Amino acid sequence: MKWYSKLTLERAERVAPLQPPAPSFFKSGRIKRTWDVLFIEYKTLFSVNLLIAAAFLPFLIFLMYISGRVTETIGSFEYALNTGIGYPMTSVENAGKIIELVSSIRRDLIYAFLLLLIPGPFLSGVFSVTRLLGWGHSGVKVFKVFLEGLKKHWWKYAAVYSALIAVLFGVVYFGFYHYENTLNGASAVFGWLIFAALAVAALTAVCFAAYCFVMIPIYDLKFGSVLKNAALYTVGLYPVNMGITLISCLPFFLIFTGNMTVIVITIVIAVFILLSIYALVFDAFCEYGFENFLDKLYEAKASERSKPSSNNGKKKERKKAVNVYNNPKKAAGDGGAKKTVVGADKAASGGNSKNAPNAPKKKK
Repeated sequence: MKWYSKLTLERAERVAPLQPPAPSFFKSGRIKRTWDVLFIEYKTLFSVNLLIAAAFLPFLIFLMYISGRVTETIGSFEYALNTGIGYPMTSVENAGKIIELVSSIRRDLIYAFLLLLIPGPFLSGVFSVTRLLGWGHSGVKVFKVFLEGLKKHWWKYAAVYSALIAVLFGVVYFGFYHYENTLNGASAVFGWLIFAALAVAALTAVCFAAYCFVMIPIYDLKFGSVLKNAALYTVGLYPVNMGITLISCLPFFLIFTGNMTVIVITIVIAVFILLSIYALVFDAFCEYGFENFLDKLYEAKASERSKPSSNNGKKKERKKAVNVYNNPKKAAGDGGAKKTVVGADKAASGGNSKNAPNAPKKKK
């Protein structure tokens, strides 16, 4: 059995009245369409980024605080040799400072995780806007569409986004924990293998969340069905999904340089510029998968419903016969009402018209 045969179909195919364009609209290719939107609707994309950036401000402020503390600590080192992730170590004193710094950052990750939960519900507005841009709508009223998406789907996005951040937090937390252990003399090989496995799990979680984010405002599905379909898409198209997700996450690998200035600049650019672009790209990629699998199942289901069924036809005939007997005038119409009454009464009296209440009397 193919994986896409297990996809759940519910209610209408797409959320009305904002229907997507015909597939011929993308005859020049979805990549070109997405590229055109970046240059034509860049003002709209920037407006969306400003709205979502406001939700990231508490996290950015806290990140600036951590960055200042790390810079101050590193400034107290004596630079001679470099080990680890670019941090200098020339004495036991410096080694102690590095371990203390890594340990404090690991503790601060808990607060960063809580602050990163704030933007979750607001992603519903972002994907509501980028969906319309991808479908070719121009002159989108950003604030109105953003609020409509927030009102309808905020809790679904909050749930999926919180789970995603929890996975990413676990990976980053383990990375700092393992690095701290290596500084204390623990074996490094096994720990880095675990970290690599967790990184693959994190990329899978990003892909799963992307399918959820795109699917929620498009299809009229229950939340559980969205999670099920997103999981099927993630596993069913896993090689392609991982390739696209890995390429899209490349800018964030700058975080692992260990340079706080680079980390801060990367995250600020991501918040103020890249978020809506990522939403637009994921929209294009995920909808391509929807049209080739989920929409085709909806079309097949609709064609089956349109075919007349022999059993349904017999039921309709029996129902019509009962209606004729119970309300003959309404069922027969003008000319044949009296004939239908007489026929029905004969049937009710066993064929003897004398016993029928409305039977005409014979003239002597």
